[in-house]
Amino acid sequence: MMRYSLVYLLRISAALLLLGVAAGTANAETARSMLDGDVFAAEANQVELVFNASGEVVQVRVEGCESCAKSSYLPARELSISRQGKTIDMRRTSGLIGNPATLVIGSGSELVEQVDFWVPRGDGGDQ
Repeated sequence: MMRYSLVYLLRISAALLLLGVAAGTANAETARSMLDGDVFAAEANQVELVFNASGEVVQVRVEGCESCAKSSYLPARELSISRQGKTIDMRRTSGLIGNPATLVIGSGSELVEQVDFWVPRGDGGDQ
């Protein structure tokens, strides 16, 4: 009886160990990088964010983007907007519309995941 319960405990322990390793591997795979090839960066001369009545971005339009396959993209659900690398609130983008920006686009989904606006020198971008 004791031997049976010891074998049972060893099997349970091994199963839990395997589940823990699998969970750790799954978490490691969620970290993303452009080196992985699942996203790419594109630079556009002009970027316009199109908002719906609720203030959500529903379209990202680009002009002067050599590496863009389209002139407009849909935003990812977790779209991040930044100005020179600093995250900004969606409501503070009105003065940036039409400025150049770097876009991070999902390779498979073609959804814009991040827009980082550049600000020309002398326009408060150095602050």
